Amino acid sequence: MGKKKKRLSKKQLQQNMILSLFMLIAAIIVLVAGIFLIRGITSPEAETSREESRVIQIPGMKDDSSREESSTAGETSAQQVTGDPIPAVSAPEESSIEESSTEESSEEESSEEESSKEESSQEESSMPETSGEESSGATQSTEAGNWKTVTDDYFADAAFVGNSLTEGLFFYTDIGDIADGYYSTGLNVLNAQTDAFVDGVYTLNDVLLANSYRKVYVMMGINEVGWPSIESFIGEYEKMLRQIENDCPNAIIYVQSILPVSAARSAQGDSINNPNILSFNAEIQKMAERNGWTYLNVWDAIANEDGVLDADASPDGIHFGTVYMEDWLDYLRTHAVSE
Repeated sequence: MGKKKKRLSKKQLQQNMILSLFMLIAAIIVLVAGIFLIRGITSPEAETSREESRVIQIPGMKDDSSREESSTAGETSAQQVTGDPIPAVSAPEESSIEESSTEESSEEESSEEESSKEESSQEESSMPETSGEESSGATQSTEAGNWKTVTDDYFADAAFVGNSLTEGLFFYTDIGDIADGYYSTGLNVLNAQTDAFVDGVYTLNDVLLANSYRKVYVMMGINEVGWPSIESFIGEYEKMLRQIENDCPNAIIYVQSILPVSAARSAQGDSINNPNILSFNAEIQKMAERNGWTYLNVWDAIANEDGVLDADASPDGIHFGTVYMEDWLDYLRTHAVSE
């Protein structure tokens, strides 16, 4: 007689089924892990996104391809503008889209404004010059109208010094491919003289002494319009500019006016308002003229026919995007003096 096969109990069958299930799950896990491992080895590395250039020139190094954003440093004033220089509702990609839809109308308005400015400039040029003084290579040329139009090569040996508005100029235009920028959100005429706001390591004095600049463009004031007096601001501003002049004895010093704010921002009731800014600009111009520095009324490049920043130009009424930054840069191109 044949030997009887021993039948497994129900409990043993359940145990065998559970064991088989665990082995199947383990095999699947090993298979999936192997697939991911193979993909990780064979797949190319993801491209790293290239950061927007923020121009900072480190002393002793002249590498235009690796400019970084300056660090924010220094004490702030009571009315300091600490907002992002890049409008929150208008990222760079969105600005490009808006430009494509409004470019023609903006260019027409800009051309009309520029033609009127050129006419007024020609009229002024026919008037006798009141001053022909020169100071440390800087030809005084404020109201005389003896401007010349330059190409971007003119800015190759230039440095720009300022606050978040200057930062916006470097972010929204290609000036950073040509010139050096030393800027910081909240920068004012006091901390600009003492703080290491360049890369968080260098002072303005450090970087200016390390480079042979032939032009220095300076814009300060929007963070200082809340100071107790214009005189205290002008005193510190003049001291700062004289130090820049000492550091760059062969440079033309361009002193730019403070830019306008929107009507809504001007009406908020604090010191950041257009009448106050105009008062500061008048004193800045006087300071520039008595020191032989070149005053640039860049207010004209940004203000509309009502003398304010357009309401739709900025979410905070102070900082603006590409179209207006290009208008500012165009003004600099058409308001240069001979070296």
